[in-house]
Amino acid sequence: LLATLKMLSSKKQALENKILVDQATSLVPVGPWITGEDSLVELMADWRTSAREMFFAQINPTPASMKEYLSNYAIKKDDRILFMVQFQELFVGHIGLSRIFDGVAHIDQVMKSPNPYTELPKGVMSKSLTVLTEWGHSQLGIRRYMLEVISSNDDAIRFYQRMGFEIFQSEPLTEVYENENRYLRLPKDGDFVISTRKVHMQKAFTQ
Repeated sequence: LLATLKMLSSKKQALENKILVDQATSLVPVGPWITGEDSLVELMADWRTSAREMFFAQINPTPASMKEYLSNYAIKKDDRILFMVQFQELFVGHIGLSRIFDGVAHIDQVMKSPNPYTELPKGVMSKSLTVLTEWGHSQLGIRRYMLEVISSNDDAIRFYQRMGFEIFQSEPLTEVYENENRYLRLPKDGDFVISTRKVHMQKAFTQ
């Protein structure tokens, strides 16, 4: 109970304050304000579409469905916190935590804008991830971070390994098509198993 109360209090505090990554970069907490920013919501939907093959749910969200997701999950769910990555005056991606409970959290919704911002230096997302995990450790008491990535996403796996994450499990997947969307899910008995797997990675804080 005390851990849950601390987490809720920290989320409330997070929604009121930016987290400084460096002099040019901040993590801006996503709250109700974002549902009034139609151009930003549309931009986030475009990002998600451009990177659809890197997700287990390979969808093409509309601005309306993205706004619904933000309202019902990123904002309302007490065990989730989503941050926009802001470099100078530009929003250049987002990153979040989900399933925060009892010292464990999942790294979630990691997205870097595909737009070729020439002024965007290397390392913005890696520094943002480092600061986010350190903040979660100090403010939420998170001791173990977990994430899942598609096995074919070699760049992401190498990125997380450079950030100190280790692979501890992989699971088979099946594919399901619904309304022109492709979903990669854990198979049930008799399902056809594809070559792509779900890779589980983790990073622990020792102190």
